[in-house]
Amino acid sequence: MNSLFYERHQCPVCGNKTSDLAFKISYSSQELKDYFHSFYAGRVDNGLLDGAEFNIQECSSCKVLYQKFIPNEELSRILYEDWVDPTETSIQKIQNYGIDHYEFNASEIRQLFSLFDIPSGKLNVLDFGMGWGAWAKMASAYGAQTYGYDFSEKRNSHAQNHGFTILDSEEIKLKKFDLINTEQVFEHIPNPLETMEILSNSLSQKGIIKISVPHAFNFKSRLKKIEWATSQKFSNRSINPVAPLEHLNFFNRSAVVNLGYKFGLKEIKIPLRTQYSLSSNFFNKPKSLLRFLFRPFMRNYFYNYILLKKL
Repeated sequence: MNSLFYERHQCPVCGNKTSDLAFKISYSSQELKDYFHSFYAGRVDNGLLDGAEFNIQECSSCKVLYQKFIPNEELSRILYEDWVDPTETSIQKIQNYGIDHYEFNASEIRQLFSLFDIPSGKLNVLDFGMGWGAWAKMASAYGAQTYGYDFSEKRNSHAQNHGFTILDSEEIKLKKFDLINTEQVFEHIPNPLETMEILSNSLSQKGIIKISVPHAFNFKSRLKKIEWATSQKFSNRSINPVAPLEHLNFFNRSAVVNLGYKFGLKEIKIPLRTQYSLSSNFFNKPKSLLRFLFRPFMRNYFYNYILLKKL
C-alpha cells in the first residue's frame, strides 16, 4: 500500500462499518493516468500514486459512496497546493469573472440573510472552505462580519491580503456564527462526522449551516461507462462526483439531513417565493431564464443543497 494514502474502515458520514464495493481501479492504470493528465493539465506526479487503489465503497446503511483509500495530509497538500489550479491561473480566472458570477453570489446571500430576524450588519458568518474568497467578499459587502477557513495556505494568504480574518480549526471552536457556508466542501473532507460536530457546536442559538455538495442522478450506473480522458465535469459520463483524490464522499440528500440531525440540526428550506423575489433578473437570457425558473425548486427538493438549523 502506498504510504501517502490511508484506509477508512467505516462510513465517514454515518459511522457504519459494513459496505459493498461499487468500483475499483489501480492508480497505476492508464485510464487514471489519462484522467489526471487531462484534469490537472499534466501537473500530477504519477509516481507518487503508484501502489494505491482508487476504491469506491457504498455504505450499506446511508448509501453514501466514499473512497476507501484517501490521501494523507502530505499528499493532500501537494494536491491542493500544486496539482489543482496554480495560484496565478486561479487569480486570472477570478479577474475574468463577469457580472453574472457576482449576481449569483449576491442573490444567494440575500436569500440566506433573509432567514434571520437581525440586520445583516450584525451577522457573524464563516465561509468554511472559502477558496479564493469570492463568496466571502460578497457576504462582507452586505455588511456581515465574515471569517474564512481553507485547507490551502495559498488561498488563506490570498484572503488575508484582501482583509479577511482567517481562522484555524481551534479558533473556529471558540466562536459562534449565525451562518456557516460550506460550498462544495464536504465532499473533500476526510472526516465529515467530526467536521459537522465542530461546525454545529460553533453555531449561534438560531444558527444555520449550508451544505452544498455535488449531485448526480443514477450515478452508480455511470461507473460502468466512465469517460476517463475527459475533464468535462458535468458530462453524463464524468467521474467528477467521486473525483479521484479530491471528492472523497458522494452524498445523497437524506444522508446530509441525517448527519445534521445527529448534532441537533434540522433541515429548513428557503421559501420558493423568497428565492424568486431575491434572485437576479435573467429574463434577457433564455438559458439563464430556465435556470432561474427551475433552480429554486431543484434546490429545495432534488439537489444536494441543504440548510440545517439548530433545533
